[in-house]
Parts: sequence; C-alpha cells; structure tokens
Amino acid sequence: MIRNAMERCRVQIEGRVNLPNAWSSLAILRLLLGQPFGSLDALAHLVDLCERPSGVTASHPCAVGRAVSRLLTTLSHLQCIREKLDGFDWLERATLLGLAVRFSDAEALAELRKKASWGSGKPAFAAQDLIVILSGGCTPDVERFMPSFLKELTDGAKGLSFTIVSGGTAMGISGIAGTVARQSQGRIRAVGYLPGPMLKAMVALIQSGSFDLLFPSTGTDFTPLDPLQGWTDLIAAGVDPVRVKFLAYAGGLISKAECAMALMLGVRAGVVGNPDLPKDRQFEDPAWTGHKNFLPLPLDAMTLHAFIRIESLALSDQEKKRLETGRETGS
Repeated sequence: MIRNAMERCRVQIEGRVNLPNAWSSLAILRLLLGQPFGSLDALAHLVDLCERPSGVTASHPCAVGRAVSRLLTTLSHLQCIREKLDGFDWLERATLLGLAVRFSDAEALAELRKKASWGSGKPAFAAQDLIVILSGGCTPDVERFMPSFLKELTDGAKGLSFTIVSGGTAMGISGIAGTVARQSQGRIRAVGYLPGPMLKAMVALIQSGSFDLLFPSTGTDFTPLDPLQGWTDLIAAGVDPVRVKFLAYAGGLISKAECAMALMLGVRAGVVGNPDLPKDRQFEDPAWTGHKNFLPLPLDAMTLHAFIRIESLALSDQEKKRLETGRETGS
C-alpha cells in the first residue's frame, strides 16, 4: 500500500500537479519505508516550492506552508514509534528549520531556540557573522583528494574573515576546516559539530587551535543530525541564511543531504568539482544541479575567494566572470 501511494506521488510530481501534498506525502512514506535520506530530500523539494509572494505570512501561509505544517503535525502523531523510524529526528528537525526560515513560523523558531547548543547561555554566533558551511567527505577513501582542495581553499581564503562551520573531526573536510582556521592567524573561526559520544575524543582539536568550538548533536553516529544542529544554532542566533555560503567537496550521502537542506533554506550552494573523484563522490543530482542557487565550481582559489565574498563585498567583473564560467562549464 505504501509503495502504491509513493507511485501516485511520483506520477503527480512528474505531472506537476498537487505538488505540496505529493512531496509532503512522499517525505512521510519514505520515512516509513526506512529511506531517511529520501525522506529529507522530499522535504527539501517541498519547502523549496515556496516563493513567498507578498502578503503571505505565518498566520496566513501559502499552500506549501500549510503542507509543511501538516507534515510536522503528522510527525507528532508518530512520536510513539519514533525510535523505530530511522531518520525521524532528522526529518523533524529539518521540518522545524523549514518552517522557521521560509515561513517565519514563530513556534518553530521558539522550538529551535530550545534546542540550541548553548542552552540559556550566550549564542556562539552573532547575527552579522559571515558563515561558510564546509561539507564533504571525511572518510579514508577521500583523503588523497584533500591536499589539492586544502591548497586552493587556503589561498582563496586569504584576506577574508568569516566563521567556518563543519564536522568536528580531524579527517577529510572537517580536518581542512580546522587547518584553514588555524593558519588564518585569527581571521577565520572554526566551529565543529559531531555526535555527542565522540565529543570527548575530539577535545584535542580545540587545544591544538584547529577549532574554536565543538558542539555535540543528539545523534550517536555521524548523520545529518550534526549539520542540522549547526543550522539550528545559526537560526537560533538570528543569522540570516543570506549571509551563509554552503561549500562542498567530495561529498557522500550526508553532504548531499546537507546541500539539499541549504538550497531548501535559500542558501547559495557551491559544489567544487574534480573529475578525479569517484562517481559516488560527485554531485550529479539533476533535480538540484539546475537550482538557481546551485553553483558548480572549479577547483580554483580565485573562484573560491569570489564565492565566499558574494553578497558580503562587491565582486569585480573578473570574479563575476570566473563564477559564471564555472557554472557554464559545470567544472
């Protein structure tokens, strides 16, 4: 019955009819079938449908906003079996983020503030902070592709000041986040997120100066809950997603889900390409690569510099042309 219902949703999506209900139903149905990443992806497509026309408010939401609210209500009805549904916490948290950011839902924002990493203390972010979320592979199989990215990102970050948010380990992309911050002489601050049980083992990264702060998620293993906790903290601190850049390289399932979440929240997402990467480490989802905020970027320091500066400083004509060239070539 569930698979038949999913097929009806897919037919409606392909026909571009009843889209809010089709995507919201698909998010729940995939969750019930043990497809948590597919569930998150469906939610991202649902929230991304909203164009927020003038006159639409949280008290009078559009059809998409109503569908997202109903999705959260459905999740509340499933609370009694949440531990049996892999990814339930991911979908719940992402739904709250979508409601708070795209639909100005005060109740969702209040709930996110309760889940902020600092509790009743001082927020770790300021509303005016320029944020770069660095996402990608953190497993041994991608280590050999990291030195070239580290070099280009280090060169691209020269002269810039921002906060870099990433995973909280010393390997892969997370290790690069810490290294770039450590070498910046205080211009770049690194904040890392990782599952609670692993936090104690990573305290040495703070002591070495790689990370300024490490925060735990409620997960017991590396999952989308880690970056979702990062987004929870950013939104709870009042950071406008317009001031956030999402930058990914050599990503796997978690990174690809992060990219969809970023695009869902209205963030500009840059994915750095490298033809030498394994196919499963390249972002080739046509449902997202054509998104207006998706930018395929070459592995090039000047391009990364320009990407980080977008909307924080005026870009030169040369920088704009370089980004446009990267998008046109898909490099």
